[in-house]
Amino acid sequence: MMPGFIIVTKEVAGFLATLGVMPGFIIVTKEVTGFLAMLGIMPGFIVMLRSVSEADKSMAVGFSSLLSTLCGWFAGPVVFGRIVDTACLIWSASCSGVGACALYDNDDFRIKKNTFQMIPRFLTISLKIFVYCQSKKKTDWSVDKPEEVDVNEAMMGGYEMDTIPKDWKPAPIYKGNKHIDA
Repeated sequence: MMPGFIIVTKEVAGFLATLGVMPGFIIVTKEVTGFLAMLGIMPGFIVMLRSVSEADKSMAVGFSSLLSTLCGWFAGPVVFGRIVDTACLIWSASCSGVGACALYDNDDFRIKKNTFQMIPRFLTISLKIFVYCQSKKKTDWSVDKPEEVDVNEAMMGGYEMDTIPKDWKPAPIYKGNKHIDA
């Protein structure tokens, strides 16, 4: 056995069965990148909440959840299913077309699966290192508070709101064939 390889075995019905051989550096790399990726979950969440205004925090959390659901829960099985299919050596055939895979190339599958898992982790860790380096350059972390608005004054028309253009006029309301101006 070559140095740096780990033999994975399991006892089955009193016999020791060899499940496979995995290079030690892959195990170590997966564990280290998984640990580093896990360390960035809460700091990433805190950075996200501190990066948006108070009014947009719930929208930011919702959008983050939406993206993680779309990319992880929906796309994940499709992508990994495609990876499994690319490792097939022999497809069974039936009258309706190609059936299930009859024989997989385990080494090819292992390499593809581990590579596909590690690339996003390395990209995530690289992005987190970039954000960390950029944050070290920033010296002013104060948050500008929006000016206070008196609600009563705004409702009585004493506060000029810039959200509606001055030349805007509401669209006419139509009821049947009659035209009624609002």
